[in-house]
Amino acid sequence: AMANGMTLLKPVFGAEAKLQASILGSSVDPKEVSQEIEAEIKSSPIVIYTYGLSPFSTEAVSLLESTGYAFEKIEVGAEWFLLNGKDSVKRVLLSEFVENGATSLPEVFV
Repeated sequence: AMANGMTLLKPVFGAEAKLQASILGSSVDPKEVSQEIEAEIKSSPIVIYTYGLSPFSTEAVSLLESTGYAFEKIEVGAEWFLLNGKDSVKRVLLSEFVENGATSLPEVFV
């Protein structure tokens, strides 16, 4: 039931992320940030983007640590509502790199 509710809210979260990025990241070059993401994803066999205060991010990092595999952890910010301009844009652009277009974190690339 919870998953269905989150699916229904996905358009709201996506719109909020884009609004935040347009307000805070108006002077940020999206192409530059997209290239940065591409380079980060290629930097390690496993890359995880997190929020520092997110319990979901903490749990995902713990799971990765338990595997013994090397991975790169990239903290986008403390939490979505504390992001600066560049990180707000990065949050939106990360959604273009995942199949479901989610703007939530964590996001793991393997």
